[in-house]
Amino acid sequence: MLSAKRDSYSQLIVIFLATILGCIVTNVWMKQSYDVSVFDLSTYALSGSKASESLKYSSVLIKRIEQMAVIILAIKVFQIDRVINFLTFLFGFVLGFLLSVQSYYLGIKGVFVVIFTVIPQFLFYYAALLCVKKYIRSSDNKKHKIQFAICYVMFFLFGILFECNFSEKIFGCFYQYMVTV
Repeated sequence: MLSAKRDSYSQLIVIFLATILGCIVTNVWMKQSYDVSVFDLSTYALSGSKASESLKYSSVLIKRIEQMAVIILAIKVFQIDRVINFLTFLFGFVLGFLLSVQSYYLGIKGVFVVIFTVIPQFLFYYAALLCVKKYIRSSDNKKHKIQFAICYVMFFLFGILFECNFSEKIFGCFYQYMVTV
């Protein structure tokens, strides 16, 4: 029990420190006059791409399956805890990067955009990754393996659904208050 609590605290500390590092790196990058406008989420909303819904879902599904395949291969090569720790650090770093860029372009509103559009899909994918970890660590009990596999598929599909559908709609709700005349 104590080890699990300590492990969860260490994960939170890793996310916190990686977020701070991501913010620092992004601010140094912007001070060097590098262009980070490609990471501005408001340009994504203004792009007005007319791709069909099925094409959008299938392209995101293919990308996420490829990424999960690479993660599962990394788990087979390296220890699962090291892969999870690396991905936790990467999650925090990307979160810090996005928070800095969005606050630079949108002010405090950008922080809320990241909180409501990016973090939930990260959490769904992270939960799917933890299901993979439980699946690998579970004993040879078929019932547990089936439960973790169903849990993984559910979180994975919810992450894709949120990324393709809800994230865009939530951003649209925020965008009407972000436009300055």
